Amino acid sequence: MEHPLTGEAGTMSDKPTYEALEARIGQLEKEIAEEKTRSAQLLQARKMEPMETLSGGISHDFNDILQEITGHAETLLQGKKPDNPDFFPLTAIYKSAEQGTRLIRQLLLFNRRVTARKKSLNINQALAQAEISLERVIPGTIEVMACPAPELWNVQADPVQIEQVILNLAIIGADAMPDGGKLKMETQNITLKTADFPDHMEPVPGDYVLLRVSDTGNAMAGEAVKKIFDRFFNTRTTGKETGGRLSPAYNIIKSHGGYIFCQSKAGLGTTFNIYLPALGQTAKGPAPLEPSLPPLGGRETILVVDDEKSIIDMTGKILNQFGYQVLTAANGQEALERHRQFPRKIDLVILDIGMPVMGGRECLRELLKLDPHVRVVFTSGYTDDASIAEYMASGAMGYIGKPYTVKDFLQRVRTVLDK
Repeated sequence: MEHPLTGEAGTMSDKPTYEALEARIGQLEKEIAEEKTRSAQLLQARKMEPMETLSGGISHDFNDILQEITGHAETLLQGKKPDNPDFFPLTAIYKSAEQGTRLIRQLLLFNRRVTARKKSLNINQALAQAEISLERVIPGTIEVMACPAPELWNVQADPVQIEQVILNLAIIGADAMPDGGKLKMETQNITLKTADFPDHMEPVPGDYVLLRVSDTGNAMAGEAVKKIFDRFFNTRTTGKETGGRLSPAYNIIKSHGGYIFCQSKAGLGTTFNIYLPALGQTAKGPAPLEPSLPPLGGRETILVVDDEKSIIDMTGKILNQFGYQVLTAANGQEALERHRQFPRKIDLVILDIGMPVMGGRECLRELLKLDPHVRVVFTSGYTDDASIAEYMASGAMGYIGKPYTVKDFLQRVRTVLDK
């Protein structure tokens, strides 16, 4: 029989030693503390679920609105030069909608329902955007210093996700300085060897772009530094929830093939070093925005399925403008009816995921039953990587995230049609 206190085999008459009792009590206290921590983490996760659902729904609706704005603005800008009186007002509308898109993607990052959109990026651009955002949230007692390196190498990255990492680290740094201090964000080109990394990392030697965020606040204890990227670990406690979790930042950097680690010393503050693989090319900063539409059209017939009439009208107008014939449907049931009416005429179906009556998932299954060779591209403003992979595995030939540019939209349509 196992003794209730010591956990050792024996009879109830056995007398445990003082040391054994003390060890067992210590073990029980540790298990109780761990269970309390797990319970608190579960409770916090449950508290966040309604917010995640709400943010996802809001994001979906806003993405439809932004899609309509950017689509019409980009179409109206076609062929217009800077000397045209409409050029700058339309460009301002386009830029504002683009900024709205960035904010919505940050909201989606909050509940981890966002797909990475990587491109060749100068990190200094994300740094400048983050600096603007920080002006609204960092207390005036903290001096914010941005030090972008000139001629910085480009990286393959999602601008919004990198900006979110910077904001996350900066806000946590500000939280460590309740009485004020300095927050520094800097970039530089660096060529690394394996010996340049901490022992627990196994990097690929080569060219990297270093992004460093440091603060002069209270240092973290050694155990805290070790757990800093755990999913539920809070970096600092100041009597309020301040967004001190860093696992999302860690996951973003890892998904970009990069490395992130933390150094924290008493009297010196905390520094986060992020290394992203360089593309080996220099960047002079963002190019001026001049949306242009390439002549990527065709004569095929395309069925557009979306429950938002404004999106159907805008998409149909764009496709008609480039020579395509357009059929429309407001839900999955109507899409199936259209396909039965024109079984050999429809060359491509552009299918929204979230619709009433019959959603995109069920519609895709039924379309494939009617025609195993049907070409379907699905669209959504609220889809994660796992859902995209699931749709592709179910038979879809492509995905277009809302809001999309007209140029990207036409290119993806043409790519699928040419397969």
